Amino acid sequence: IEIKSKIQLSFILKKMENMFSIENNLLTIKFNSKLLKFTNYESMELDIFSQKLYSNLSVKNKTVIDVGGGIGDSALLYRALGAKKVIMIEPQLVNFESAKQNIKLNKELQNIEIHNLVLSSTIGIYMIDHKQSGSLGEIKESKENGTPIPKITIDKFLSNYHEQNFVLKMDCESCEYDVLLSIPEDTLRKFEYIFIEFHNGCLNISQRLEKSGFKIKILNSKLTPNKRCRGHLLATRNKL
Repeated sequence: IEIKSKIQLSFILKKMENMFSIENNLLTIKFNSKLLKFTNYESMELDIFSQKLYSNLSVKNKTVIDVGGGIGDSALLYRALGAKKVIMIEPQLVNFESAKQNIKLNKELQNIEIHNLVLSSTIGIYMIDHKQSGSLGEIKESKENGTPIPKITIDKFLSNYHEQNFVLKMDCESCEYDVLLSIPEDTLRKFEYIFIEFHNGCLNISQRLEKSGFKIKILNSKLTPNKRCRGHLLATRNKL
């Protein structure tokens, strides 16, 4: 369910009153015995809560790397599921600022670290065009009109943390291919579970992960109107 207007949101909420409520422009979601609060929620995908799709990951007492964290909804979901920490990456400034507000609203679910940057196969500067980038996560670059934000590889990013059993969630509107197909083997093996929303098929990613010792499960897939295969993949690292 993609929310594109407050009118649509109100209609959805009437159907799902047991789980969602809205008052004074504040969305409250009952999830896993907790009340999650959100503002600036127009771009949220409610099905991560209602269909429990993101709950396929085993995150209890683990650190989650949340790539494409949006307005902080998935980060708060994982903290509600018992993740000890969430490290969130979100390139779009409007989503990044909304995420800061939403995390602050949910004081009992702190220990969420957020970064405004782009994951890539190279290190440098990404000139993000905020006007052309969409509210649902897709980003555009413009050398002339863009705003500079850091661009970094996932192995360089993880070098700041000293853990070996991360959980990775990726919903970054096709950056998954660039990032995962170029990731060093030793960095890839730092992840115990990997959950990916793929946007143009997953054969090459599946083959790379299987070669690196992961068991692959395709949770769902469908053809989009422009004939791209979109869906979700769960990879579980095999024990050595």
